[in-house]
Amino acid sequence: SMSVKLMTEKLFNIKEIFSRIKVDKAAEKMKAGFEKSVGGIIDTVSDKYVISQKTEWKRTEAAIKQQMIDWTLAEAPTFTEGFMSDLIENLDDVFDLEDMCVQEMVANRQLLNDVFEKVGAKELIFIRNSGFYFGFLFGLVQLALWFFFPYGLILPVFGFVVGYLTNFIALKMIFNPINAYHINLGFTTIKIQGLFLKRQKEASLMFARQIVGTVLHSKNMWGHMLNGPNKSEFLALLDKHVDQMTDALVGQFRPLVMAYLGEDNFDEMKLLVRESARDQIEAIIDHLHEYTDDALDLENEIDTKMAALPSKDFERVLHPVFEEDEFKLIIVGAFLGVIVGLFQQFVVFRVDWLGGDL
Repeated sequence: SMSVKLMTEKLFNIKEIFSRIKVDKAAEKMKAGFEKSVGGIIDTVSDKYVISQKTEWKRTEAAIKQQMIDWTLAEAPTFTEGFMSDLIENLDDVFDLEDMCVQEMVANRQLLNDVFEKVGAKELIFIRNSGFYFGFLFGLVQLALWFFFPYGLILPVFGFVVGYLTNFIALKMIFNPINAYHINLGFTTIKIQGLFLKRQKEASLMFARQIVGTVLHSKNMWGHMLNGPNKSEFLALLDKHVDQMTDALVGQFRPLVMAYLGEDNFDEMKLLVRESARDQIEAIIDHLHEYTDDALDLENEIDTKMAALPSKDFERVLHPVFEEDEFKLIIVGAFLGVIVGLFQQFVVFRVDWLGGDL
């Protein structure tokens, strides 16, 4: 949609925005997630590859597992900082912002309607009220015409014209003129501009608040990385850093570990660690959402950038939503005008098409 393209092309660069995340701060926030998840991963790995029922290791099972947990938690900040730095550097490969926004809006069409109903609430009220004001003015013209030409046909025809023009003019007044014109009357200056465009600062804040609250928040963005079309790239990056963490934990004991497990078992163990990390990563990242939203500060970013847009670009925020149904809205107004005209002709004045009494 036009609004999505506006955000992705003119309001912000998502990679630059994500670079606001401080990797050491992210590591601190994810620590609680590691503490909850690492025990289960260690249980799975150690039960299969370290604690053997046939060896004396079994007698010291609890101590061995606790030592492995302590080592893993000590290595977790290094893992997180490396993983987050790599993710931010390669964000375009693991996250498609435009696809996420489109998918969200397609899956929940009412979501987009709700956003624009709130942002364009004053314009919708104007369209509703304009029927009374413009209808009254056009009605005076109709009254004068009826006085001189009292033909029944005039009422539904003029009703069509009034209904059509009322909504047509109202829609034009909302978005035109795009650029402001100032008319100096001597004692005052009148600013002429589309009603929505006059509210650029106010509408920018409302749009930012609505779109961030419903679409552009941390849970959605991380969820799209984990489950979106670039999921394989995200998991490949995760696997890379999990392998590095495993190698770091083995460290100087690698010869002993290889001798104990064998090369094939060691590779299988690394694969199991990867799979376990994939299963737990969403639960770990859950602890990062509040910090991510605060660090990205997208509401303020969108508000500031949108308020500074040229009028011709800002006009494309809301107008495409009206354009989709603009003709329908105008025709509905014309149809209602015809109904009112027929009611006047046959019920109020009780005349035939040429003005004769019924």
